[in-house]
Amino acid sequence: RYKTPAQVLTLLCDIVSKNGNLLLNVVLHADGTLPPESDLLLTEMADWMKVNAEAIHGSRPWKIHGEGPTETAGGAFKEDAAFTPQDIRFTTRGDALYALTLGEPRGAVRIAALRSGNPFDPRQVRRVELLGAGPLQFRQGAQALEIDLPERLPSRHASALRIALA
Repeated sequence: RYKTPAQVLTLLCDIVSKNGNLLLNVVLHADGTLPPESDLLLTEMADWMKVNAEAIHGSRPWKIHGEGPTETAGGAFKEDAAFTPQDIRFTTRGDALYALTLGEPRGAVRIAALRSGNPFDPRQVRRVELLGAGPLQFRQGAQALEIDLPERLPSRHASALRIALA
């Protein structure tokens, strides 16, 4: 059974947020050609990486790995969680904080870990950008950082938000 591009990309975001690496085994036919499932996976991963790679490559974990409603089981070969867009994973690179949605969000994203006065980073959010789309409107309140998303997202399966703190 092949994993879908959505499963692999959300797994990648989850693992990287925990300071891990994803080893991907790509199936080939005996003559070296790709089966359609492998070709689809690599094509969609390449498209996603063109937009979101900076949130993955050369990134480091943040103070917490993420938040969201989905509970995952620990241990080897237990990565079949059904993540939702409300499941957020965090990475950092330089001065940027990245919030990766583990699904295709619609409308708005709420990030409780970045609410005003949160225990992880007391600085105010000064700018939020959706990688591949540019700056977004946001509100940092007592309950959550709320970010308004464009109707059309620049990538499928997961989205990466670059957050600048003051």
